[in-house]
This record gives sequence, C-alpha cells and structure tokens, in this order.
Amino acid sequence: MTDVYLRFYDYFYDFLKAEGYGESASWFQVFAEGKFESVRCDFSLMISNEMFEDFVVPELTQVCDHMDYSLF
Repeated sequence: MTDVYLRFYDYFYDFLKAEGYGESASWFQVFAEGKFESVRCDFSLMISNEMFEDFVVPELTQVCDHMDYSLF
C-alpha cells in the first residue's frame, strides 16, 4: 500500500509542479518547497514498542526517505 500511495503522491505532485505549484502541505498546516509529508501512526498507541519497530518504522522510513521534507 505504501508503494501505491507514493506513486499516487508523485503523480499529483508532478502534475501540480508542472502547473507552477511546487510546494507541498499536509494536515499539519506546514508548507515546504518540494515533496513534504507529516507522517504519523495513530495506531501506535495500541501496539507494543516491539510491534511499532517491526510494523510501523519500516513504513514511516519508506515515506520519509521518499520525501524532500518530513515531520513526525
């Protein structure tokens, strides 16, 4: 699902950038020039630290590595 999300993100980012809109924002009301995402995991409160490391950290890392800027 993360790969699909990132392809979807890139598709719309490239479309908007071609129209002159190269900035990004997310639900956190922070803007950045380039690809930006405020990553989060609301589910993390319901799982152990070990499960967070196993299941959440790889996804967060993949998204953060894909973006120019990220905020957690």
